[in-house]
Amino acid sequence: MGALSPIVLSGVIQDWLGTSFGISSPEILWGFAALRDVIIMLALLLAFAVTCHIAPIVRQHFALITPGSVVGTITLSLASLGFALYTANFADYRATYGSIGAVIVLMFCLYIAGLLILFGSEINLLA
Repeated sequence: MGALSPIVLSGVIQDWLGTSFGISSPEILWGFAALRDVIIMLALLLAFAVTCHIAPIVRQHFALITPGSVVGTITLSLASLGFALYTANFADYRATYGSIGAVIVLMFCLYIAGLLILFGSEINLLA
C-alpha cells in the first residue's frame, strides 16, 4: 500500500505544486518524478524486508537490506515496467475477454508479483 500511494497520488501532487507555486520547469518536474521513484523503491524494499522477516516460521533478526529484498525490489520494478509496456502496446485484453479483461490483467500482475516475492525469499535462503 505504501508503494502504491505515490504512484496514484503523484500526478495530483505534481499538478497541485504546479498550480500553487507556479512550477512548470521540466527539471523540477523531472526531480519530482525521480523523488517519487526513490520513495516507491524504498517502500518496496521495506515491504520485501518485512515479508521475508515475518513469512518464515523460524526466528530471525530483522534486516532492511537483504540480498533477496534488493533483488526482489529490482525484479518487481522491472517486471511491472515490462508488463505495463506489454499491456499498453501489444496485448488487447478488452478485445479478447471483454469487460472482464481488467480483472484478468490484475490477476496476472498479482501472479507475477507473487512469483517475484517467492524468488526474493529463495535468494535470502541461499544467501
